[in-house]
Parts: sequence; C-alpha cells; structure tokens
Amino acid sequence: MPPLKITILKIALFLLLVSPLCMGQQTVQDLENFIKSAPFFNSDKRDSLLLWSARISEIPNSPRAKAYALRLKGLHEEFQENIPEATTYFLQFLALAKEYQNSDDEMSATGDLVYIYITTKQYETARQLLLPFTSRPDLRDINQRKLSIFYNNLGICYNNLDQLDSAVIVYQKALVIKESLKDQRGMANLRINMSNLLIKQDRFQEAYVLTKANLAMDTTSSRQDLWYNLGNMGGILNGLNRPIEAESYFKKSLQEAKREDSKDHIHHSYSNLASFYADNNEYKKAFESLLLSKTFNDQLINESTNAKVAELKESFNASQRELDNMLLNTELEQSKSKQRAYLIGLGSLALLSLLAGWAFYKNRQKNSLIQAQNDGLITLNREKNYLMSMVSHDLSSPFTAIKLWSEVAQKKNSLKEIHEIQAMIHETTLNGLNNIRKILSIDKNEIQDLNLQETNLSELLRRLVERFDGQMKNKELNFDVSIIQDRESILTDKEMLERALENLLSNAVKYSKRGGSVAIKTYEASGFLNFEFTDEGIGIAKEEQAKLFKRYAQTSSMPTSGESSHGLGLSIVKRIAEELGGKIDVKSQKSLGSTFTFSIPLV
Repeated sequence: MPPLKITILKIALFLLLVSPLCMGQQTVQDLENFIKSAPFFNSDKRDSLLLWSARISEIPNSPRAKAYALRLKGLHEEFQENIPEATTYFLQFLALAKEYQNSDDEMSATGDLVYIYITTKQYETARQLLLPFTSRPDLRDINQRKLSIFYNNLGICYNNLDQLDSAVIVYQKALVIKESLKDQRGMANLRINMSNLLIKQDRFQEAYVLTKANLAMDTTSSRQDLWYNLGNMGGILNGLNRPIEAESYFKKSLQEAKREDSKDHIHHSYSNLASFYADNNEYKKAFESLLLSKTFNDQLINESTNAKVAELKESFNASQRELDNMLLNTELEQSKSKQRAYLIGLGSLALLSLLAGWAFYKNRQKNSLIQAQNDGLITLNREKNYLMSMVSHDLSSPFTAIKLWSEVAQKKNSLKEIHEIQAMIHETTLNGLNNIRKILSIDKNEIQDLNLQETNLSELLRRLVERFDGQMKNKELNFDVSIIQDRESILTDKEMLERALENLLSNAVKYSKRGGSVAIKTYEASGFLNFEFTDEGIGIAKEEQAKLFKRYAQTSSMPTSGESSHGLGLSIVKRIAEELGGKIDVKSQKSLGSTFTFSIPLV
C-alpha cells in the first residue's frame, strides 16, 4: 500500500511581512494582536525569529511575552536543526505557560515538543505528552483545531508503536472534529491515514467507505491525495477479492505518479503492482514490476550523486576545452610536421594520464574501504573501554559506602543501630545495581525515552545525604542542606537525576579537606530548578575548568584522602543534564573550593 501519509500541522505565530512588533515600544496588546493575526509560519523567514524574540521580550510585566520570546528562540534552533537546544526552549515555554495557566499556550508548547519527538522517533514520549490533553474532561472548552491535531499526532504514535486499534480510534475522534469544523482537506488526510491502518488490519469494507468518500471529492486541489487514494483503493479491492478492479486502480495510481513525475511515487506504485501480481500468482508480471520499482528506487538514491558528478564533469570539460584551445593556438604557429608530433605526444600523454588516474582511483578506493573498516574497529574498541570504565566508576561509590558502613557496624553493639546500618547497606547495593542498568541508556548518542515521574525533593536529598553520611563522618566534614524553593516535587526521570546528584556530592566529599564544609542548596530561577553543591576543598585552576566535563579528563587537583578518580563522573553528569534538557555549571578558585550547579527545566 502507499506509505502512511503523515500530516503534522504546526500553528506558527508570526507576521511575515508587516508587523507591529517591528517598530516602537511594544505593549501587551501588541503581543495579543501579533498572536491572533499571524499566519502559518514559513521556514524561509527563520532569520527574523531572533529579532521578533528580542522585541517581544521588551514588553514589561508580561509572562506571556517572556514565554513567546523563548518559543521563537526554540523555533529558530529547530529550523537550524539544533534539536537539543530547541527542546530546552520549548520545555521552558511549556513551564511558563503552565505558570500563567493559559491552556491554549500549553497546547502550543506541547505541540512543538510532540513535533520534535515524532520526527526523532520518540513515539512513547510524544504519546505521554499528548494523553493529558486528549483525556481531559473539558474537551469541548479547549481549542478544537489544535485538539484534532493532537488526536492525529496521537494516531501517528499508536501506529508506530504497533497499537493499530488505538490509532484507528483516535483518528476517528480527529475526523469528527474536522467534520464539525468543515475542514475538507483535513478530513481527506485523516481518511487516507485511517484507510491505510484499516487495510493493515484486513478491515477492507470500512476502508472502502472512507476511500470512496475521498475519491468523490474534488481532487484538483491536491493531486498527491489522489495518488494515495487510488493506491489505497487498489489494496482494498484486492483484499475484497476483486482483482480486476484492484489492478485498474493500481494502474491509475501509477499513471497519476507518472503525471506528477514523482520518482518516489512511481517506485511505490510499481512496488504495489508487484505485490498485487504476486498475491494473484502472476509471478512474471510481479517480477517485471519489481524490477521497475527497483530501477526508480535506484534513480532516487543516485539522483543527487549523478547531479554532482555531472557538475564536476562539466567543470572538467570546460577546463579541458580551454587547455585544448591554448594548445591549438600554439600549434598553429608551428610547422605541420611539428604539429603532428605534438598531437601524437599529447594523445599518448593523455592516455597514460588516464590509465594512471584510473589505477590511482581504484587503489585509493580500496584503501578508503580498509581505512573505514579500521576506524570502525577502533571506535568499537574505544566504546567498549569507555563502557567498562563507566561500570567501574559507578560501582566505586556504592562499594566505598558499603565498606564504611560495614566498619561502623563492627563498632556498634545496639541491635537497632546494626539493623539500620544493614538497611543502608541494602539500599546502597540496590542503588549501585540500578546505576549499572542505566549505563547503556546514558551512553547512547541519540535522545532516549525518559521515565518521567513525580519525584519528592526532600526524600531524594534525604537518601542522598544518608548514602554519604559514613564518608562525611570519616573525613569529619560539616554538612548543610538548604531548600529554598516552595516546590515539594518535580516531574523528571528520578533515577537519572539521583545518579547525577550522587556524582556531584561524591566529588564534593572526595575533594574536601578534612574538617571542611560541604553544602547543598536547591532553588528556582528562570524556569529551572537548581541543585547547588559547594565545598571548601582544593578548587580547580581556571585554565583546567574547560576540560572538566570531557571523558577521562584529569586535572591537577587530586582527592584529599587518596580516593580514586577516573575523570568520568562529571562527563556522566553533563550527559544526564543534556538528557533532562538541563545544564551543569561550575565556579571554582584554586585553594578556595568549588560550586557546581546542576539545573533542570521546570515542567
């Protein structure tokens, strides 16, 4: 069947030609007018985004202006394909929209994030963002056009998660809204998506009704929709055992693809015919259609390469023609006998050059293949060593804690105290195992699905302090915890956050002088929740701070009591911060201590 046609509509909020935001002091009313009057966004105007963001941010006493300034920055980063930066801005936009309680803006921010998650194939994360809106009790009170888009995107998620029944249900809900809005194009797109899913489920009669309705519409406005509908109808009729009609529709789909001169559609049309003929035991026709499908697919793959080759060839030919003309002018001034000798010599030289060039090219191609294979082996070996180092690093902290608690238990006589120490050893062991299970998800380059859950901050910090209590007592450290923000919990990946904070506290203890002080402070600022770790240790030289967060980075600062350090902890913390959409900062002076601030966006 034709590939599922995914239509992801994004409502943009920008005036492309004339806007009150381009001149003078701005007001809240200017912002409202700007949002209401803006057409759908054109990516060709991306360079104006930062200008509009700066002008909006000048509007005083307006949380909404601040939110939309962030959104414009996020869209700019998205069009520049800087996906992590765009995600950070959109998360901040969502957090602010929740603060000033604007449901429409919350949907816009959620739509921005869902678009990124779908295009990066994070379908489960996108689904979790969409469900709170699609399951609200007041669905009739929210923006219906955006709600229909949410249902459509939820259908895309369910389809890619292989939950086809759920996908059909949410597509049907989107279709009902599109019908109430009299959005003919949106209805047609949804019928195409639903028909495609119903065909996968062998629900051909239901798909027939939807596709027939689409074919009855005016197709002049969207010839591409006609191609999808013709292909779907061919698949439906084949499933209903009506092969003569099915073949006719498949051929009409092929004719439409050729009329569009779309190699991609021609490739899929021949592929559909090959499957149809194979289903009906016409293997010769199936084979011929398959060869034609492969031909057009190869053309698609090589099209850009061929264009580049043609460009280089033309450039070479132009240079060669210029050289030939120069030689000809020179030769015309000489005698005919010398002219013949020069021509023979030139031809011989050209032939030898061609042979030598061809030999050089083939040898270089072979060497490039060998080098690529060697580079791949080196990369795999480096990643293996890195993984082993991470396992070793993540086991060192819990093993150290277990050793200290065991030594304390040997000095205790109270059965109650011994039981409490046993509980701490058990919890530390479980934490170490969980950290090791998390290593593979942290070490991957692509963005991973997050296990978002409400995390109690006080309980998180309590466990963290208890885990390092033995080490701090062993170094006679003074310890202080300050919780400044009012928020009691935060929606985040609990295990990843706890792992990052554990690394930071471990470093603070490890590099503190005996009898010194370690402090933890939590507070909110600029849409982020900040965890600040301060020690009075040996500090880090300014020129060495730039390499702190690189793998295996080592500085001249060493742990004060001979503890081990592999240069991995802070690289892990930085990677977790990026996964959570946050950041990690450091302020330090040699011999005066350090302050590390781990920040994650408030959602």
